[in-house]
Amino acid sequence: MLPLQRWLPADEAASYLRPYDAFRGTGVRIGMDVDASVLAHGFSNSSAGLFAGGRVASLVLENARGSTFVDGDLVVDGWLENPGGLVFVRGNLIAQTLFTSGYLIVLGDLRVRRLFGEDEPDGTYVFGDAHVESAVFSHNHLFDVWGTATLAEEVHDETHGRAAMRQRLVDWGVLSDPRVDSYLDEVQRGLRVLAEQWGPLTEDEAARRYTPKHG
Repeated sequence: MLPLQRWLPADEAASYLRPYDAFRGTGVRIGMDVDASVLAHGFSNSSAGLFAGGRVASLVLENARGSTFVDGDLVVDGWLENPGGLVFVRGNLIAQTLFTSGYLIVLGDLRVRRLFGEDEPDGTYVFGDAHVESAVFSHNHLFDVWGTATLAEEVHDETHGRAAMRQRLVDWGVLSDPRVDSYLDEVQRGLRVLAEQWGPLTEDEAARRYTPKHG
């Protein structure tokens, strides 16, 4: 996990999020909004940990205690996973692959080669621009963008069907059999392997920086 700077009580966590006026608007892609109170209160009013951003090799965003606030850009040379967490990135998020099944809010830009989003209740929301080479959304995972969304390829099980979704995962090389119903563990492992095969980000990709307009 990233270095913990300090733990924020719920009122401090709410104050940390309050400057971001964009939270009160809706995305231009599907018209969703972000519930800042969910992030501020965490799991059962457990509030949030404030973690330092930076550049890492690969990362699982695991914080069973509460929400995860990443203070600054998060640059991941390999794979990134958000297994059901409540995550706010105060900057850009750049990685080779992203597996997310939780609530993921990115204040800056999102840049990934492969994006796999799982499950409906929360979703992935990007207040900057989203640049994704290929995306798969499973079990109606919501994805909205406030800037410009550039998804070269996109398959959504609610729109294209589950067979087409699984076939795209086979095409990625992260699923061996398009007929299987239980595929999440294999996809998660496959995205790790894929990112490791690609190697680290280029220095141009990793050098992108975000300067917050507020706060």
